[in-house]
Amino acid sequence: MKSGAKALSLAPATRAGLVNGRRATSRRLAPWLLVAPTLLVMVATSVFPLAYSLVVSFTRYELARGTGWEFAGLVNYRDALRDERFLASAVQTAQIILPALGTAFVLGFGLALLLNRSFRGRGLFVSLLAVPIMVAPTAGAMSFALMLTPKYGAVNDLLSILVGQRLLIDWLGSPALAKLSVAVVQVWRWAPFYMLVLLAGLQAIPDELYEAGRIDGASSLQLFGFITLPLLRWPALVGLLIGFIDLVKIFDTVYIMTTGGPGASTETVTFYTYYTGVRFFHVGYGAALSFYVLATVLLLSIVLVWVSSRREEGAI
Repeated sequence: MKSGAKALSLAPATRAGLVNGRRATSRRLAPWLLVAPTLLVMVATSVFPLAYSLVVSFTRYELARGTGWEFAGLVNYRDALRDERFLASAVQTAQIILPALGTAFVLGFGLALLLNRSFRGRGLFVSLLAVPIMVAPTAGAMSFALMLTPKYGAVNDLLSILVGQRLLIDWLGSPALAKLSVAVVQVWRWAPFYMLVLLAGLQAIPDELYEAGRIDGASSLQLFGFITLPLLRWPALVGLLIGFIDLVKIFDTVYIMTTGGPGASTETVTFYTYYTGVRFFHVGYGAALSFYVLATVLLLSIVLVWVSSRREEGAI
């Protein structure tokens, strides 16, 4: 009798324990069930293609020859370092993006300084100047390609009016002018971004610092050099890194405006990778080239994260 009563008294406690255990398990699984659809989409669209490309990069997979997955080890990566056209495309990428980023930053900084004061219609000016950020890169590139056509382009028409004679400059037909044209499009895209970033940084600087400097007899140039520039170092550095990370992958502007030409003068790293893997069907070699681009972007991203962490620690 005592054992039966003890069993009956333990039964509710056992059932309660099971219920609590199930609830705890449900609470642990609920977050994973909620994010499971997103994780599946990420795996299907990011993780699997990346893993697939990595495997392909170690093979001599060529669609034009109908070869299978012939394992080649690191041959594709070695050949990329000996590929003069790939190395030339890396140099041309730098020749386009470095002047473009520098010019965009200077223009954006100048606009931010001009807009960092109260006047009627400032919000409208900021909104209008920020329009290029909201325009799709392909749409912007197509617009510039039309404006730069020799006979009917708006740029030549405007220059013809200014100089008083008809000009037929082939902006996209000369290697130097084609690089300049692609760089100008990037300046048009990125100057508003730097304007917004630096304007936000300027407006975050306390007015008390400037007032204290004026009381100490500092000139406007000294206030700019000892207060404005040091406090803008962080947003400027982050903005430049973000721009560099994005422009290393420049493809759409080149594809629409010049298709890498004339010749191969505007052929960037990503454009050459596209041509190698998609147009020439050297899938394995093209995959290896894409991982060089990925490594560059990853390295720059690590630098960005490091700068961010140093900023949080107060070292920057």
